[in-house]
Amino acid sequence: MQKRTKKFLLQFALDSIEQIESFIEGLSFSDFVREPLPHDATILRLQFLGFALRDLSNKFKAEDTKEYLARKAERYNALTEDYRKVDDRRIWETITLDLSPLKQKLQSLGQIA
Repeated sequence: MQKRTKKFLLQFALDSIEQIESFIEGLSFSDFVREPLPHDATILRLQFLGFALRDLSNKFKAEDTKEYLARKAERYNALTEDYRKVDDRRIWETITLDLSPLKQKLQSLGQIA
């Protein structure tokens, strides 16, 4: 098993974001809800992203970075922790509004890691 280094976790998180972007490319919210494959794959990758961010938050010394990553991890995990209560609208808003700024932040952290 790969050691969960800062570099590995950053890349894993970025890969998860890119996978989500590819799953929803060209989809409207209605398509997203109606199509089980991109919908379910997105939720799974969002869970993976939450786990990676949680682990990654412990790899940084700067409190603001640790706190930012921990908050994102908590949010993504809360959105996906109970499959019976998944709120498709909140998932959609998160993946369409929140992931791009997170991706930029992770890319900048990768340059200083």
